[in-house]
Amino acid sequence: MKVLITGHTGFIGQAAMRSLTQADVQIIQGFSLPEHDVRDYHNVHDAVCEGVDTIVHLAAEAEVPFSIEHPTRTFESNIVGLHNVLMAARHFDVKRVIFASSSVAERPRSPYAASKTAGEALCKAFAESYGLDVCILRFTNVYGPGSWHKTTVVAEIIRRMLQNQTITIYGDGSALRDFVHIDDVARAIVLAVTREQSLAGRTLSIGSGFITSLNELFSAICFFHGDHPFEYKSTRPGEVLEPPPATHIEEARRVLNYEPKHPHLDLKSTYDYFVAEADRLAQLSEGIVVTRKDTR
Repeated sequence: MKVLITGHTGFIGQAAMRSLTQADVQIIQGFSLPEHDVRDYHNVHDAVCEGVDTIVHLAAEAEVPFSIEHPTRTFESNIVGLHNVLMAARHFDVKRVIFASSSVAERPRSPYAASKTAGEALCKAFAESYGLDVCILRFTNVYGPGSWHKTTVVAEIIRRMLQNQTITIYGDGSALRDFVHIDDVARAIVLAVTREQSLAGRTLSIGSGFITSLNELFSAICFFHGDHPFEYKSTRPGEVLEPPPATHIEEARRVLNYEPKHPHLDLKSTYDYFVAEADRLAQLSEGIVVTRKDTR
């Protein structure tokens, strides 16, 4: 089996590549924004070669605040990019396309969420119109090692703690989220890639099945880091306030035999990763300073 991953250099893409390789799946070099922009069909066509069995489409503009400031770029990357992937898959008779969606697609309050809602509709249209085996994996709030560059809530809190910055909690902290570990997301992708039966038109929610408030999340991180100053601010535009229903992962359990190995928050490995990454970046920064002094 040959799998092409778009967005292969990203947080989820790297984890998916590791898990697929461990499952003896051959990975064809993927492409990622901005090096190979999925908004250009020719780039996508050139990347999808003969013999590709499955495309895992992860490349996207994935930040809510960015989408509010740059709705056109979000539309072009997330909708036009997906359309290009689906067209190339149809052209090369790719057996399956797996589209990475988000739980925010259920209640679109931002251009990012709307792009995922529209993307899901586009996938279902291609499944119905052209018989393309397109599967939608709707991820909740993904966290875990490898997410230093992300602006998701877990990454933002830990990074700001390590940089001695005040933590901002938007709203009163009672908002509920399903935080899913990156290893469980990668496992779900493997299950979707390797499933023999058709997944055409299916939408499968991938989460932990466990709901946590933002206040509970902050307290859990403080358990490792120690007390840290924080402040409450008004909820930002585009924020999703309602959690997914408690049964939202049941379909994935039934269809993929998906079972999260981290149903409850597993923050230790994440916090340890952030500490190690902060130390590495600090040493790198010090090295650059020393080099500059030596060359003067």
